[in-house]
Amino acid sequence: MGSIEAQPEGDQGGSGQNDQQQDVPKGESEWDDRVIGDGPEADGALKAPDKNSQEQGQAPAAQPGDVSADDGELHPHWDSQVSYGYQEREADKYEKKHIDAYDRTMLVNFDIKYPQLTGNLEHLDQINQTIRDTAFKTVTDSYDKPTDQWKQIVGSVLEEQDGDVELMSKVTYAITYNTDDFISISFSDDFEMGSSAGEYMQLRTVNINLKTGEVYQLDDVLTLNEDIAKSFTDNLVKFDGSDENGDGQISDDESLAIKILGRDEFQKGFLGQGDNANRFANCFFVDGNGKVNVGSSMWLGGDAGVWRGWWDVTLTDEQLAAAKKDSSFWGLIG
Repeated sequence: MGSIEAQPEGDQGGSGQNDQQQDVPKGESEWDDRVIGDGPEADGALKAPDKNSQEQGQAPAAQPGDVSADDGELHPHWDSQVSYGYQEREADKYEKKHIDAYDRTMLVNFDIKYPQLTGNLEHLDQINQTIRDTAFKTVTDSYDKPTDQWKQIVGSVLEEQDGDVELMSKVTYAITYNTDDFISISFSDDFEMGSSAGEYMQLRTVNINLKTGEVYQLDDVLTLNEDIAKSFTDNLVKFDGSDENGDGQISDDESLAIKILGRDEFQKGFLGQGDNANRFANCFFVDGNGKVNVGSSMWLGGDAGVWRGWWDVTLTDEQLAAAKKDSSFWGLIG
């Protein structure tokens, strides 16, 4: 599940140190960025890598019916009847070094898995750079070129913590939809902003026109509305909640994410409205059924507890008709 649930704020625990002691190299070290496997053969089968197969350099066949979303999980789907392929890559860096932006010696712990397309695509280099940049966004924002947001949040952690502090990003991915003209890729990033008390999970997606290299963002293709916000909220309650009352129904109070803000404020935040808008980061992807999904990464905390992670919902045809914008994207999917 794409979420981290925890006890109420103020008792989040964790120091950011590894449970198992490891020898950590000090100073500057090179990235170990390597190919760990080739994508599926072009035999018409629906195949895709999962986390275990990526580590082994294999690509098992996807099972029928497992390409739908709606559940806070990555669902890979690869149509190999295309003119290109891909390689699976993994880049990692593990060291302890002084980072000038934070004026502190920190543990750097990055493990990024990402695909790179192969073949005769006209804009291949540009497309692959876009894919890699999406996978490495946390590394860029926290380590390569720290943003003001990262400096502020990590700085607050440093003020409260004397021991080891950590920058971590563990990224996995799924190619969820592809044709000769278009590809949709989702990345799930488990990262830490200084310590385990600042651990988050984020969904990032990239949707690319393979003929032109154009990238489509959520705001390019959809206008989110109250109907989509309600569907997203209902779906999260249904799958992430628990029937604590034993009445066979899951209420908003039995879903921590909704309980923290309340349904009205939750839906406003999802739509980019109100005081909680900065707690949501929305994106979209296309699943293996050719359906458009809206995902949201959420950073929620309050008296009820902490919920940090991402969720998604598949939009109906009626919702798309009401929300879609004029974009070349719509001519790229079935």
